[in-house]
Amino acid sequence: MARSLLDKLRALEQSVRTVASEPVMVDEPSESVDTGQIGAIAARDEELLQAGFRRMETDCGHCWCRTTSFDVCTKHGERPFFDVLNLDLAPIAKLAKAPVSMANLRFYDTETNGLGLGSGTLPFLHSVGYFVDDDFCVDQYFVDDYGNEAAVLAALQAGPLGDQDAVVVTFNGKSFDWPLLQNRRILHQMPRIDRPQLDLLHPSRRLWKGVLDRVSLAEVESLLGVERIDDLPGREAPARYFEFVGGASFFVMEDVFRHNLHDVCSLVSVFIAIAEALSGHAVYVSARPNLAIATWFDAWHDWEAADEAYRRAAAADDADWRAFWLFSLFLKRRGLWEEAVRLWQEMEATYVTQPEPLIELAKYYEHRTADLHAAKQATLLALARVRPASGEAAAMAHRLDRIERKLARQIHIDLA
Repeated sequence: MARSLLDKLRALEQSVRTVASEPVMVDEPSESVDTGQIGAIAARDEELLQAGFRRMETDCGHCWCRTTSFDVCTKHGERPFFDVLNLDLAPIAKLAKAPVSMANLRFYDTETNGLGLGSGTLPFLHSVGYFVDDDFCVDQYFVDDYGNEAAVLAALQAGPLGDQDAVVVTFNGKSFDWPLLQNRRILHQMPRIDRPQLDLLHPSRRLWKGVLDRVSLAEVESLLGVERIDDLPGREAPARYFEFVGGASFFVMEDVFRHNLHDVCSLVSVFIAIAEALSGHAVYVSARPNLAIATWFDAWHDWEAADEAYRRAAAADDADWRAFWLFSLFLKRRGLWEEAVRLWQEMEATYVTQPEPLIELAKYYEHRTADLHAAKQATLLALARVRPASGEAAAMAHRLDRIERKLARQIHIDLA
C-alpha cells in the first residue's frame, strides 16, 4: 500500500533525528534520494490539486478523484441530459432485468493500459456518471500511482457504485470494463461488486446493425448528432499514462480525461435513444430498428406493441426477407391466419429460392383447412427449392408421403 506524503515526511524526520548530543551517521546519498522523491510526490500532489482533483482517504490508502458537473439542461449532441426525466423507463428496465430510475443509473467507463482481462491490464481511470438534483455528475477516479489502485477500488465501492440499487450502464462493458473491475478487486482480495448491468452495445447492434457500417460508440454518436472535436483517439490513452507515471506532467493526461468524460456523456445519449425506441416515442423509417423493437416486445409478450412494430418493419421501403418472415411467424403465433397466409403467398412469389413460405403454407393447408391438394402442391414446390439429399428434403418427402396417404384414404371413402 502506498504511504501518504505525511507518512514519508515523518519517516524522513525519524531518519535524521539525533539522540541526546551524540550525532547519528546518515547515508547522505540515500537522504538526498528520499528528499527528491518526497519533493516529486509533493509537486505531483499539488499538480493534481490544481487540476481540480480532491484527495480521498480510504482504508487502503489515498487516491484522487475529479468531479465534473453539468446542468441537466446541457446538451450533449442534439439532446439535453434532462430528456432522461421524460422517459418511460419500464421497457428498458426489462432489458436491465432490474428496476430502473433516473436516481439509480450509473454510467460506467474505464481507460486502461491495454485491452486484455489479465492481471497485466490496469484500468487507470474509472468514471461513473450519475444524476443528482439538477445536475449530471461524472466522478473520475485516477490511479496516479500503481500502488494506489487498491484505494481507487475502495473509493469506487464507497461512492456511487456502492448503492445497492444501482444499475450499471456501459457500452461493451459487459465483456470488458465490468469484468476487468471485478478481476482487479479479486487481485486485491476485495469482494466483487454485484450490480445489475445494462450494456448498450447489444441493443445498439439490434437497432442499428445494417443502418451503420459498424456499431461502435463513435458510429452511434454520429447517428445521434454527437460530435467530437480535437478528440484523443482511445488507443493513445495507454501511451499517455505511461508518460505520466514515468514522470511527465499531468498535462499529458488531460486529453485522456476529456475523451473519457465524453464517452460517459455519450452513454447517456445512447441510453436515451434506446429507451425512446422501446417506449414508442422514436419513429424509425428503416425496417431494422422497427424489427428489433418488435422482437423485444414479442419476447416480453406485449402483443399490441409488437404488432405495431412488426407492421412498421414490414411496411418500410427497405423491408427484407427477415422482416417479412418474422412478421409472418408472429401472425401465426397470434392466430391471425388470413394475414399470415397472404404474407406467405406473397413471399413465395417474391423469394423464389426460399422454401420456408411454402412449407408454412403446406402445414396450413394440411392441418387447418384439410385442403390436401393445396398442401401437396405447396410441398412439391418446396421440394423443388431444396437440395435433394438435405434434411429439409427428407422432412418434406415424409410430409408428402403422409399427405398422399391421406388423399388415398379420402378417395377410398369417396368411392365407398
